[in-house]
Amino acid sequence: MNTDHLTGYFRRKIRSFLMKFIKENITHFIVTNTHNTITRSFYIRKAASKVRKAFAIYVVSSS
Repeated sequence: MNTDHLTGYFRRKIRSFLMKFIKENITHFIVTNTHNTITRSFYIRKAASKVRKAFAIYVVSSS
């Protein structure tokens, strides 16, 4: 699952679709797809925060 889509950076419709995947426990990883940090930044913290708030679960982070 890509953080840009999960945070709603592209479309909210995609975000709600992906949240269903998390709810059904079929998501194993949430990753970034940053090719250029100037125009597209990392959204891993924002994505982790949204998952925590929506599902009250612990999100593992490498930082």
